[in-house]
Amino acid sequence: RESYIAKYLRLKNPLVLTNDNKNFITGKTGTKSVMWSLETGSPIRFFSEHAKAVVCMDISKDGKLLATGDGSGEVNIWQISNGKKIKTFKGHREPLFEVKFNRDASQLITTSWDAYMAIW
Repeated sequence: RESYIAKYLRLKNPLVLTNDNKNFITGKTGTKSVMWSLETGSPIRFFSEHAKAVVCMDISKDGKLLATGDGSGEVNIWQISNGKKIKTFKGHREPLFEVKFNRDASQLITTSWDAYMAIW
């Protein structure tokens, strides 16, 4: 089982497009995510402080928040406008599969290799 998890983490490279269609955010760059300009291809902002590689992410419908999940099972919520970390959720024991905001970003749903789903 451990080898399947390691292979998944090596292959998973999340990417989301910002709501204004001007930038995109990638994960799996060490322990951070990076926002890039679509126009110039240059990095604009870094979202750091994860314990392991970022393997999943989602942007809230209003475009203000970014959720990132990593290989340790940790989830961080960020303000996209300034890169400030707002909150951290810990509870999964294994790498995350997916993070998704609900419509109004009042809740976050996560799934993990630990076979659990969490609603935060």
